[in-house]
Amino acid sequence: MGSIPLLPIPELFDLLREALDSRVDSLHRSLAAWTLLVAVGLILEYAPDLVKLCGKKQLEEHPWLWMRVYAFAGPILVTAGVAGELFVGAEFGLAEVRLRAFENLTNEQFRKTASEANRLALAAEANLAGALANAESAKATAKGFESKIADADARAAEARQMAEEERLARVRIEERLGGWRLDTQARQRLVEKLKPYAGTPFDLAVNPAEALFLDTLDGILGSAKWVRKIPKAPDGENISILLSNKAGINFSSGLTIEVAKNQWKEFGAAFTALVRGLNFEGIPAHGNVFLVGSNTEAIHIIIGNRQ
Repeated sequence: MGSIPLLPIPELFDLLREALDSRVDSLHRSLAAWTLLVAVGLILEYAPDLVKLCGKKQLEEHPWLWMRVYAFAGPILVTAGVAGELFVGAEFGLAEVRLRAFENLTNEQFRKTASEANRLALAAEANLAGALANAESAKATAKGFESKIADADARAAEARQMAEEERLARVRIEERLGGWRLDTQARQRLVEKLKPYAGTPFDLAVNPAEALFLDTLDGILGSAKWVRKIPKAPDGENISILLSNKAGINFSSGLTIEVAKNQWKEFGAAFTALVRGLNFEGIPAHGNVFLVGSNTEAIHIIIGNRQ
């Protein structure tokens, strides 16, 4: 056999209330029926008297013998109607008692439900307050993490800056130790700029630390068809001690290009092209126009140590 499904409490209460209300309505209808029966019995009981009032002399002389039956049935109907009224009244009172008891039970159930709802609401409010407190705590923790992350980012940025400064310092040291340099493309560009001045005489002086760049620059000038001369001393004699049989030796710093003022008309354009070409390629060449004290027959290129 299948089990009977249980109804929820609110629906069960609704069904019971409808049943009690229906019972009360039925008792009201029954009471009205019994009251009507009493009224009919009274009419039948007093029917002979009513006939007399209407002008009849003797009931026995009247041809309506059935009036006797009405006179006998009237008390019986009255008695039955009164008994029915008493019974219905008793049932009505019992129904009223049951209805009030049910209403009290319903109200009690509603109070319990409301109390439970209030308890659950208070618990929910407490849980909400706890959740809000946890959220605030989480926010504070997150802010702490954000502060720590910001501090870590600042330290990392500072470390990166220090590392970059160290790298640049190392690059500068390496460049200084590595001397002057020109890559292949820079050499080719410089050759193209100096070719228009082919045949220009030059001599070289170099710091021994820049021997490699001496060969580089001598190769560039040679490719541009410039003519290298033996360096001369101030007295006009050739210098006997040369580095790589090319250049006089000095211990200066920087890179200087010199030309005599009285030779500016002949060498000025080539002098300017060489100075500007080296500067364009990132080598800070310094141009110097001298009056006296040096050989005026060539452009002097003095390759000093890179600072």
